[in-house]
Amino acid sequence: MAIGINLTSAATLKYQKGYGKVINIGRVLLPTLKIIYDRDREIEQFKPEPYFKLKSNI
Repeated sequence: MAIGINLTSAATLKYQKGYGKVINIGRVLLPTLKIIYDRDREIEQFKPEPYFKLKSNI
């Protein structure tokens, strides 16, 4: 927990440059962005494959 809080404070102080906006870096934001990024990459690299359907009259 302290890492997310400390990183948010450090990034805000370093990059806000007088704008007064808080830069959120924490335990939830970064992993969530990683999940979204990974899924987007999977979609971009998707290659369709042939498949078969089984049909039966019983």
